[in-house]
Amino acid sequence: HPNDSLELQVEGIPADVGDRYAWVAAHIGALPTWIFNGADDDVVPPAESRRMYAALQARGSEVRHTEFPGVGHVSWPQAYATASLWPWMFAHRLPAR
Repeated sequence: HPNDSLELQVEGIPADVGDRYAWVAAHIGALPTWIFNGADDDVVPPAESRRMYAALQARGSEVRHTEFPGVGHVSWPQAYATASLWPWMFAHRLPAR
């Protein structure tokens, strides 16, 4: 199974990057991020989301993380049902250009 290694696999990350999570966090930059993951996800292991969350926190990014107990890879119904998601998301605006 390709996800058995718990290595972040994102197309476009240079092969010689030491910390792939920090690299992705740097490229996400100031974009507010909310990570949702099922605790029983066997496609994107929860450890991957936790590591990405930690990398974004280390950069001082605005980031939230929610893990749904007993939920597998299909966690978007629970994410969309998270009442605080919508006010949080619509409170953000793109910077003026």
